[in-house]
Amino acid sequence: MITQEMSTLPDETLISYIKESSIRVNDAISTLTERYQKLVSSMVTRFSSKNLEQCDKDCFLGNKEYHVYRAAKSFDPERKTKFSSHLSNEVKFATLNAKKTRSQNEIPTDNATLFHLIDKNHQPEDLDFKRLDLLPIIQQEISSLSDKRAREILTLRYSTEKKNVPWYKIAAKVGLSIQGCINVHDAATNKLKLRIKAKYSTAI
Repeated sequence: MITQEMSTLPDETLISYIKESSIRVNDAISTLTERYQKLVSSMVTRFSSKNLEQCDKDCFLGNKEYHVYRAAKSFDPERKTKFSSHLSNEVKFATLNAKKTRSQNEIPTDNATLFHLIDKNHQPEDLDFKRLDLLPIIQQEISSLSDKRAREILTLRYSTEKKNVPWYKIAAKVGLSIQGCINVHDAATNKLKLRIKAKYSTAI
């Protein structure tokens, strides 16, 4: 739960907590996400209207904490740019990159596009034939990960009844910070992308 104190802190202070892996990192991510959730939603809606199918868009909208965290980590105050502007650009580029990936006849390489595939809620009509063929492959590769935490985080994050589980709930479940969960997630997804491309890119 976001405290009154956290909600009044400036962006720069919250970002410093995230970059320094402070004990307040979870609250900092949650506070920034709540502060800019409308901005993220508007950017996704704006740049996904003609670029992404609904299942991709839903994945981006359910990934607000992730986008805020990544933007905070890459934010450089020396450039004299507001965090809101930096965040807008990060979300814009991520959305456009998903469009580029989808337009190419290849296995998706960005996390949002790749991992909406393992969300059990997406019906077959939401996915084209090539992507539907990837579902059992992705599930098999996740189950083969040696890192138990990575398997648990990916399963919790994407195999849900309705939508992606928020990062703060995953953090509480696996006993890590939000930042720690996202770091494990990123390492695992990067490993899976390399595996899937190496094994199946020429066969699919």
